[in-house]
Amino acid sequence: MFYFINEYILQKNSSVEHTAINRVKLFTHYKQPAKIVTKIYDRLLHRTITDFSLTDEQVINMFDYFQEATDLKQSVFLKADDIHLPIDYEISVGANYSQVSNGDTLVENVGFIPGTIGRVFYQEFFDPQGN
Repeated sequence: MFYFINEYILQKNSSVEHTAINRVKLFTHYKQPAKIVTKIYDRLLHRTITDFSLTDEQVINMFDYFQEATDLKQSVFLKADDIHLPIDYEISVGANYSQVSNGDTLVENVGFIPGTIGRVFYQEFFDPQGN
């Protein structure tokens, strides 16, 4: 197995990442086992690699490997509607995230996956002091 070590694979990459992508495709074409190993955690990695016609078998993230989460077949996405908030909370909707308040107190921020509508990327909770 040949491993090509990279920091990350993003939507917009430098020539280093494009070279690794082309290299792993070349090795796959000639039936040589090869993988790109990424070192930086990216929640959107498995979604991003499909844009470059790569499969999960061609890319592995070190965080996925050490969590033993390399063979997850089903993606579960939380949508904004799945978050059950009390009816008296106020929601300030934004393009990338929404703020949830209870009166004047900020309770949480809900971030959305870029390029999607309503898919939750993260939830950030606050205590009454704003921490």
